[in-house]
Amino acid sequence: MRTEHLQYLLEVIRCGSINKASQKLFLSQQQLSKIISSLEEEFHTPILVRTSKGILVTPEGKLIVEKICPLLDEISALQKDFSAKSTPNIEGTICIYKEPSIVSDMFAQLIHEILTIQPGIHIKVIESYFCNTLLALEKDEAQIGIVHLLEQQQALIPDKFEFIPVLLRVPAVYAATNSNFCRHHNSTSLKALLNEPLIDYSISNQDNDFLNSLFHAIGTPQIKSSIGNLNSLLDILKEGNFLYIGSSPAKHHPVIPDITVVPIRDKLPIIQGLILPKEFESNPLIQFFLQKYLNFFEKFR
Repeated sequence: MRTEHLQYLLEVIRCGSINKASQKLFLSQQQLSKIISSLEEEFHTPILVRTSKGILVTPEGKLIVEKICPLLDEISALQKDFSAKSTPNIEGTICIYKEPSIVSDMFAQLIHEILTIQPGIHIKVIESYFCNTLLALEKDEAQIGIVHLLEQQQALIPDKFEFIPVLLRVPAVYAATNSNFCRHHNSTSLKALLNEPLIDYSISNQDNDFLNSLFHAIGTPQIKSSIGNLNSLLDILKEGNFLYIGSSPAKHHPVIPDITVVPIRDKLPIIQGLILPKEFESNPLIQFFLQKYLNFFEKFR
């Protein structure tokens, strides 16, 4: 019996639905259902009852939950205690240039984990597109760049930097709600979006390298508005008048209130990765961030 499977059970109960829990845990409903069934077999008793309105916890399930919650808390406390003792304290400031995204919950989780383990680290995050990120790295204004690239763009990275692919074949997505386009399409192509009004999440004085690369061989999209403020962008998307194009890992199901995220069918070789100085091995702060970043995104591969 694996402790993470017990955590999954608690998440299902908290959500009241296997479907909702599967989205939060980045698992398919089928996988999660199998895990719950295996727990019921190991405990030799039904734990959950599936209904059309969600799940109900059996009396035996309530007893199991009552017993495992303190146990899981103790295990978690032990892990944190030994992790803190085995991890040397690291102090310093690290500047990260990162492409803007309306799906930022994963990165927020990662930063929270890092700062919990190493409170002496100060992390500065600046939104930036690919070419400007390279410029900041060249000038030593940034230590790490987090980018989404098409395969051919890798050739633009100078030899003095190391590119570490983290997620391969990241799908492109569009986001909006209440629009006729969203209501009638479960997926789309970039060509179909050429005739739709698009909104660009822009950064002052920077070209959106990612959007330009996506449409390079197809045509010129109709950019009806460029917004540099995330709250304003989300408000406009909720009105359903515009579509925003970005990317999201295949195993991540972003939940953005009142906004629908739909995949783009084009087979685009999008890679999410890190650009680092080649001598990063000598910098304990960069090494620590890299290790945590790779471990965190392992579940999305």
